[in-house]
Amino acid sequence: MSTSTTGGKNIHPSLYYLKDKISKNDLVLDLGCKNGKYMDKLSTKTVSVDISFTETSGETEYVYGDGFNLPFNSNSFDFVFCSQTLEHVPDTGTIVAEASRVLKRNGKCIFTFPNRLAPTKPHPLPRWYSYLPVPIGTRIAPYLLDDETVEFYRTSEFMMTTITAQKHLNRIFSDVEYLTFQTSDYDPSPHTLTKLAKRVDENIPIVRSLLRLFWPDVQYLCKDPNIAEESRPDARNNLLVKKQKDLRDNAPG
Repeated sequence: MSTSTTGGKNIHPSLYYLKDKISKNDLVLDLGCKNGKYMDKLSTKTVSVDISFTETSGETEYVYGDGFNLPFNSNSFDFVFCSQTLEHVPDTGTIVAEASRVLKRNGKCIFTFPNRLAPTKPHPLPRWYSYLPVPIGTRIAPYLLDDETVEFYRTSEFMMTTITAQKHLNRIFSDVEYLTFQTSDYDPSPHTLTKLAKRVDENIPIVRSLLRLFWPDVQYLCKDPNIAEESRPDARNNLLVKKQKDLRDNAPG
């Protein structure tokens, strides 16, 4: 329900939405890119950043960088695309704030992530595990999971509900829009359940909140950062080149 299959590859529907909205002069940041392989779907200049990655696309500029302290000037990008990343970081607020910092004044951010309350899960954990309070899940993990999965849960599993996500996003942006079902209009082969859910979301308000609370795939479009202009400094301008060089020099492999 969260991906479309085109040419044998799974592509997130939000990417089709982004492709429709950008212009050829826009600059797009893929935040938490993993490998940046889908940026070549966009007919504009793109930059893909992560703490580690495998370069699979010749159409994007790869940059080693930490999402908590992005090595870019403020007001740099027309779009920030952050897909399937927030659920792997412990401090959502800082990543969102950094995304807003590097965003141009009239830019837009797209955030996508799996829903903690959904009955389906994308990660190597039992389907019910994300329903547990984290302290309990951490305590019982060694008795129920293999060592690799225990380590993943402790270091890389920070899934959110839509309620928690909205708190983080609304703190940084004044315009936060639930985008999940809208992107199906841009997907060339949307899932049947997604099309049905979109109709319910649009026409049955009493069901809308529950549907969004439990739908597996979450997508938000964020605009108009709340951060004051004086809090969006360009102090990193002179350090940008050095910062990128240091990150590349210290990159793994």
